[in-house]
Amino acid sequence: MAITSGFFNSINGDRKYDARQIGMYLGKVVSSGVFPNPSTNLQVTAAGGMNIQVHPGRAMIDGHWMDNDGVHVITLEDADMALARMDAVVMRLDENDGARAIGLEVKKGSPSAAPVSPVMVREGYVQEYCLALIYVPPTKNDGTQEIIQANITDTRPDTSVCGWITSLIQQVDTSTLFMQWQDAYQRFYDASGVEFTAWLDGLKEELGDSVVGTLTGAIAELQSSKTDKTVSATMADAIAELQSGKADKTTVAALSQTVLGINTTKGDKASVKQATVPASGWLGDIVPYQCTVQIPGVTAASIIELGISSAATKDQARAWLDAQIVDGGQGENSITLKAFGWKPAADIPINVAIWN
Repeated sequence: MAITSGFFNSINGDRKYDARQIGMYLGKVVSSGVFPNPSTNLQVTAAGGMNIQVHPGRAMIDGHWMDNDGVHVITLEDADMALARMDAVVMRLDENDGARAIGLEVKKGSPSAAPVSPVMVREGYVQEYCLALIYVPPTKNDGTQEIIQANITDTRPDTSVCGWITSLIQQVDTSTLFMQWQDAYQRFYDASGVEFTAWLDGLKEELGDSVVGTLTGAIAELQSSKTDKTVSATMADAIAELQSGKADKTTVAALSQTVLGINTTKGDKASVKQATVPASGWLGDIVPYQCTVQIPGVTAASIIELGISSAATKDQARAWLDAQIVDGGQGENSITLKAFGWKPAADIPINVAIWN
């Protein structure tokens, strides 16, 4: 253990200071990260194919500066044939004698059905700051590979991996703000689920479980365009009154008769099958993503209704909702699903009601 101090005038060479000592001094008064102005400082964007580009900009790491005065193009390694991965574009400070520089590099992630970002090194003479995360999807069916802007997550504002230089003393710690946003979203998600459950329970109490079940089937029938416009309009008006709390017994009775009348056109009782939609089964790099699931008993002429299983976990339910999954058609013993939202990163248990 030793006590050091500086800076002082040198007399006959007795006070000499190296770059590390100067950097250590500056690192205490100027925070590490990316200068925020202009907003494109060191921004990472797609550049076609497997290329990405880092825009001009300046940064500081532990008192050392880096200046990128032009567009810096980086070509990512080829995508995996079946699995996705998460790469990180980093600023890397290396104070070892053989390097003594800050450079731009790509840390390649590991291919996985649920890829995670590489860990930043922050120890010894090496410090890494993440500018962006790149989701590298599997190779397309036609053999092509491409990174689009939607695959790039800008992490410059995230102080846990990078951060803005906002003052000479310290940064605004945005990691707490990110946690607050995430907590607010979770609270909204949970509250919405409670409200929906309360509404459904109230509807069951008003109409009875049998009518609610019939209503579910009737809605599926409406979605399949097998009811006429008059019946659809009648149901729509009645449901609107129910939701507004203004429905009287006459409206409820009329809705029940309409629903039952529609449901009789379906024929035999539905056969319900359980299946799992695997996260690794989704194909495509842009919406809609597609996934084919084997369902015994389905035919090309079947009428099907999809729903998430009651045994699903919270993460699986969130993946189902975020994906915005719809029926994409069916063949012999199989159905095709389309996702118009986020590509699911979790396996999702589903129920499939089949009318043949």
